[in-house]
Amino acid sequence: MSAMFFRKGRPLGRRVAGFTLVELLAVIVIIGMLVGLLLPAVQSAREAARRSACGKNLKELGLALNNYVAAKQCFPPGNLSLVGTGYSWIAFILPFIEEGDSYNRLDLVTLDGGRTASMNGQDAVNSTNTATNNLSVQKMRSTLLHCPSNPMQFILKGHYDSPNGHAQSSYAGVAGASDAVYRTISGANPNRCAGNYNNPDCFNGVLSAATTTAPSGLRPAKVLDGFSRVMMLGEQSSWGWSTYSDGTVAPNECRATGRFGWALGGYGGNSGRRFNITIVSRPIGTLQCDRPLYATNPPFSNNPFMSDLDQTTSFRSSHGGGTQFTFADASVRWLDESTDMTVYQMLAIIDTSGGSQTKVMP
Repeated sequence: MSAMFFRKGRPLGRRVAGFTLVELLAVIVIIGMLVGLLLPAVQSAREAARRSACGKNLKELGLALNNYVAAKQCFPPGNLSLVGTGYSWIAFILPFIEEGDSYNRLDLVTLDGGRTASMNGQDAVNSTNTATNNLSVQKMRSTLLHCPSNPMQFILKGHYDSPNGHAQSSYAGVAGASDAVYRTISGANPNRCAGNYNNPDCFNGVLSAATTTAPSGLRPAKVLDGFSRVMMLGEQSSWGWSTYSDGTVAPNECRATGRFGWALGGYGGNSGRRFNITIVSRPIGTLQCDRPLYATNPPFSNNPFMSDLDQTTSFRSSHGGGTQFTFADASVRWLDESTDMTVYQMLAIIDTSGGSQTKVMP
């Protein structure tokens, strides 16, 4: 039998299993490096999925608008204001996004039925009108209106004593852009979209405003540039900023849905504010907006900062570098923030080419 020698209680020539401190630290460093490499990839994959979902929402809304055209032979008005306040394009397409029950409960001004409205889009977010079915429509929560990448709240509470809160849309209708971007404005050729942040009138886009003198949506034949060459919807899915009356610069939602939510269209008659549509007058990705509303002013203490009167809130996204748009043919396309401003504005107008379909596409 061979002899076995021991040193300090253990046999010589045998290695005790285990890691040294140096080896353990090396493993930890390697694991940390792998996590550091993988985490951005995971986050990027998640954002790609959110962006894809956001684009699918735009696609579904575009198809709903086209189904409305097939049923009514016109697009819905971007917003309607017949009795002081009215409804947005979202209210008109409710039956086409599986919200027929909500639509049927609205006291809605219809372009084909000829009914006179006793209620309006504001009532759908105002709990003081308890006699109307519109109150129950506060609960409309279609996820098609919310981009998953949007960091702003989807359900707005604390305004007009709304006990249920009301959904805020991540998407706005394109009302048009100034005709001056492609032709000379004169008395014989007036600007159909001379609006600014305080003047909502714009009538050369797919989802233009409607008035008491023109209470109808756009006829497809008016889209002379072709459905594939005119924008109809765009994203507003990232925070903006605004300068307040006391000089404070602070975050602002800067989106067309404003503080009234998805239902409200026109507010204050033909010359009043417009919600859920916007005029293309600022570059893609612009963060600044005008006419801010303080969240700390009563009765809006539960609200985030938001724009109250700006008719020109920009299209922008949380995806980085650009924004997704739905065109009139329901196709969804990405436009970079570097898109030429003239090209961008012309994409918002229905008839820049006079029917020749020579509009430059980015």
